[in-house]
Amino acid sequence: MAETRPRFTIPSQVPPRDMSVESRNSDELLAKLTSLHRQTEKHDELLDVYQTLHESERRFREMIDALPAAIYTTDAEGRLTHFNSAAVKLSGRTPELGTDQWCVTWKLFWPDGTRMKHDECPMAVALKEGRIQDGVEAIAERPDGTRFWFTPYPRLLRDEEGRIVGGINVLLDITDRKGAENANNLLAAIVDCSDDAIVSKSLDGIITSWNKSAERLFGYTAEEAIGQHITLIVPQDRLYEETTIIGRLRQGERIDHFETIRSRKDGALLDVSLTISPVRDSAGRVVGASKVARDITERKRAEQALRESEERARTLAERLEAEVRKRTEELERRNAEMLEQAGQLRTLSNRLMQLQDDERRRIARELHDSVGQDLAALSMCLEGAKRVARGTPETAVQKLDEACEIVDRCSSDIRTLSHLLHPPLLEELGLASAIQWYVEGFASRSRIEVNLQMPPRFKRLDSSVELPLFRVLQECLTNIHRHSESKTATVKVEADEGRVSLEISDRGKGFPKRDSTLISGKRSGVGINGMRERLKDLGGTLEIHSTNQGTTVRAEIPVRGDARAATN
Repeated sequence: MAETRPRFTIPSQVPPRDMSVESRNSDELLAKLTSLHRQTEKHDELLDVYQTLHESERRFREMIDALPAAIYTTDAEGRLTHFNSAAVKLSGRTPELGTDQWCVTWKLFWPDGTRMKHDECPMAVALKEGRIQDGVEAIAERPDGTRFWFTPYPRLLRDEEGRIVGGINVLLDITDRKGAENANNLLAAIVDCSDDAIVSKSLDGIITSWNKSAERLFGYTAEEAIGQHITLIVPQDRLYEETTIIGRLRQGERIDHFETIRSRKDGALLDVSLTISPVRDSAGRVVGASKVARDITERKRAEQALRESEERARTLAERLEAEVRKRTEELERRNAEMLEQAGQLRTLSNRLMQLQDDERRRIARELHDSVGQDLAALSMCLEGAKRVARGTPETAVQKLDEACEIVDRCSSDIRTLSHLLHPPLLEELGLASAIQWYVEGFASRSRIEVNLQMPPRFKRLDSSVELPLFRVLQECLTNIHRHSESKTATVKVEADEGRVSLEISDRGKGFPKRDSTLISGKRSGVGINGMRERLKDLGGTLEIHSTNQGTTVRAEIPVRGDARAATN
């Protein structure tokens, strides 16, 4: 309420005076009082106007502060005089009244990203040029680096004489709208550039959009198709599909990869795959449909060709299977015959080896019992002749001595040959004694140092095991002497639960590369292959490892529980 001020009153009657001077003074006083009264009334009127204006400005600012849009005011020079909380929230800062000029924002940019000076913004143009720019779009950056799109709506404030005394500006945030526009533009570009035909329609089946690919696929231009019913491209015998599709769309269903047939403008039929999605309004109601059609004619042709090819391949496979089955049966029959022949050959080989051993045993006995006895008798006759020849010329005695030496050497060689053919120690004392005797004799004859490693107490094995192992020893040491050029050899005999092994190694030059197939047993070899077959028949193995630094041969044979070698 305005303050009540005391008012001056003018008396209605003035007492008369007799003197003229007093009359003049009274008139002057009355005039002054009247003037003073008028000035007092004018001051009260101005005070009332000021209070009214102040109250109007307060209410105006309260109204601005209550509005959700960003609003600020300036003086004629563009200095900020007021801003609301929405302006602070939008700009991300609290402007300084009387200091900040033209706008509440921190940084400004044109839509193309170039920097906009504050004195070039629409508010500055309005205040400096009196020209209003509506519909301008700009970008503002907050102090935290985030940006937003906005549109300013500046307006000028004028006094009673039309002079510009300030301005008011409203900033509308259009960031969401610009995002939606960009998304719509991007979506439109994607739809327009898509290789698939994209068509939209209402629930009544009326076409509302038709992209370039739809024009290429179906032959109708957008002007020809939009506004027409979708049955424009549906063959007569497929019209029932459209009714079913519309019904499912009304229920909000999405139809994926529905393969069907559609017709072109020229009447040609196309195999297409349809994906149809319901289009909803802001309230969620289904108001239309979006259809993506992909031409699968080539794929269908390829599938048909593939089916025909698969059928041909299946027929061919059946024929091949029959031929393979026939050939397999024939091979199995031949394989059985070969296995039978291999068994017969193995039996024959074993029989030959047995005969060979028997023959060696017989020859050894003949040499020992017959030729050996004859040489012994001849030696005794020569000794008797030497005694009878006493007193004869020295040449005759000398010849008799030479004859005796020759007979002794023949007897020794025959005895050695007999033992090599079939060592009697193998039958009489077993494998251990035969190996010991043979190694010592081999070292003496070949001048190759042999290191024998054998358990001190090695029990007798079955003769079917001892003889093959002894033959392996003979063959390996003979090969070392003939081919390896090694000065040393190692013979190792081991026995564990159920197995006995013999290992012979040297430090020679190894097998030549051309004879590598002998190691794997892929080529026939009299010595090695014979040993391998003989051990195989006994359930054993023969392994050969050869390099340019030496060769190792390892033979293993299983032994029965009642004929195991003892190593303790």
